[in-house]
Amino acid sequence: MAHAVSVRTVWNREQIAALKTDPEVLAYVELAAQGLARDIRAVTPKRTGAGAASIQVRPPPRAKGARDVGWDKAHFYLSFQNNYSTLGRSTNPNFHFAQDALERYVHI
Repeated sequence: MAHAVSVRTVWNREQIAALKTDPEVLAYVELAAQGLARDIRAVTPKRTGAGAASIQVRPPPRAKGARDVGWDKAHFYLSFQNNYSTLGRSTNPNFHFAQDALERYVHI
């Protein structure tokens, strides 16, 4: 015997927009962003520690209710270490350090 299932999703755009200013949601986003920043700093390759220290949580230029986590422009070189080819990963585990930290926060 076959059964049919039908699912209908209705988006309430006003309520979704309200989440961007809800104090509890904003507090949760800030807490998660601070945790991510802490975790990225912990795994950032360090010679002097200045690059890791530059990793902060900042509000993005135009998005409400969001946070950017990353290093500042003066420490742009971290993007090369973070985005380097996966081929060198076996010899240098520091490649993709930010993505590795982010994987603890993103569940798909």
